[in-house]
Amino acid sequence: MGKLIGKIALFLAGILVLCCLCIVLSSCGGVFDDFFATVSSSEEYTPKEETQKIDAINSAKETDNKYTKLIVGDSVSYFMFTQLQEYNDNYLIASTSRPFTMAGQYMVIKQFADSHPNASEVYLFFSKDSWESVIDPQCGYQNTVVPFIEAGVYDELEDVTKQEIVDEYTVFFVNPLAVKLYYNSKMNHKLVLNTIIAYNEKILGKDCSKMYETTEGRLSPLSELYLQKTIDLCNEKGISLHLMHDPLADTDEKHAELEAEKQDFINSGYMDIAGDYFDSVIFYPKEQFVDGVHYGQSGEMQKDAIRDIINKTGLMTDLVVK
Repeated sequence: MGKLIGKIALFLAGILVLCCLCIVLSSCGGVFDDFFATVSSSEEYTPKEETQKIDAINSAKETDNKYTKLIVGDSVSYFMFTQLQEYNDNYLIASTSRPFTMAGQYMVIKQFADSHPNASEVYLFFSKDSWESVIDPQCGYQNTVVPFIEAGVYDELEDVTKQEIVDEYTVFFVNPLAVKLYYNSKMNHKLVLNTIIAYNEKILGKDCSKMYETTEGRLSPLSELYLQKTIDLCNEKGISLHLMHDPLADTDEKHAELEAEKQDFINSGYMDIAGDYFDSVIFYPKEQFVDGVHYGQSGEMQKDAIRDIINKTGLMTDLVVK
């Protein structure tokens, strides 16, 4: 009986070693990543979201440039402004997407302010859903945790945020080695992201059916924390912070959403700094939005919208739009 138990234990240990070997090999890149992605049906699990955020943070750190102004924000801003980077030497355009959360926006702003002593202006393009966003099981790991750790800025987060991350994803998945194995492997992407969902559903008893979690009726505590830190940082560095609103579809639903967003700011106590933010809203026919949220059926339409924003607000007048 003892020999049988020993054989079973040895067999299980062998399987464990084999699994660990596959996990490590799959993160070696090239043919290894492709092979394990194929056998695990995880070809679509590419690090696109992670890389976008890592690049935004790292580009803000770079000093071999003449940037004095920064544009950040959600995916609406990303699709509108990124096309202008090649024409602008004074502006760094580092917009990303909503799941990066206000914590991510702050991190980009902080790296830019710390690395550019002549920084003078920051433009943050957001809307209601972005302000209400939290670090959630569906999108938070790949859009916040991995970029923060891979870009080397995780320790600059507030302790309350780091504790929230550990509670959501466990200490193991916040370990830099685990993040590295995840980031470099499509198969490991699939394993980790599905494990996180299972952990939150089965162990923590959460409903993970929503793609994005929000805090209806107020700015999320995460947004409040890092908005205030952004305000304090810009005041300390002598940088002008401009909150700018994404364009909205001219529908009853979006007009109501804007009024609800104003109430969010009132409830959270930030309405005193949001006057210009709400004044910057421009409504366009809903047919001009590709999905009801992202404006512009073409790059030229998006450039026209940027010109409209400049004309309406009197800001970013030196931004080259062509």
